[in-house]
Amino acid sequence: MLSKKIYCYVDETGQDTSGKIFVVSVIITAELQDKLSEALTRVEISSGKGKLKWGRSGIKQKLAFIGEIFNQKNVSLRICYSHYTDTRDYKSSTILTIAKSINTLPDYTKKVFSIYIDGLSKKDEKYYGTQIRHLGIHTKKVKGVKKDENNPMIRFADSSCGFIRDVLENESIEYKTIFNRAIKKGVLYEV
Repeated sequence: MLSKKIYCYVDETGQDTSGKIFVVSVIITAELQDKLSEALTRVEISSGKGKLKWGRSGIKQKLAFIGEIFNQKNVSLRICYSHYTDTRDYKSSTILTIAKSINTLPDYTKKVFSIYIDGLSKKDEKYYGTQIRHLGIHTKKVKGVKKDENNPMIRFADSSCGFIRDVLENESIEYKTIFNRAIKKGVLYEV
């Protein structure tokens, strides 16, 4: 019997590098979505980041946002990510990262997943869903989200993905400090 419903929010970055680097992040939560969305929106406002995509935000706002998110105490979430080099097989890399992320959960075979992916077309919803189910994951839905600025969870997936890419590409001590702290706290996992 399947039990708890789990939500996954997925984004990727790196297609602009022609395969040099490709990062996929998966936000996993069992929280009530309204509660988590409200918390994320509050942090977006207090950090000054607002609803801007990660790449359009200033460094000061990025650091304030991501630092505050990883310091939340009453929010249960897991951020999994993978980074790939020398690949243009973006679909397979994204599907594999989703599956590996879900596999980090205890008793994942007894859970059902609703998976939301930034920018996924209707045609690809079916393809991704089929591929993910072939990997033994029970899905309630696999759905593309078109306007990420309207969904706090997808905005957070965008921010976490952008943050991880910044850590991998830059030498910023501030980013690396926050990154290492998030790993140590058990919020951020490489899969």
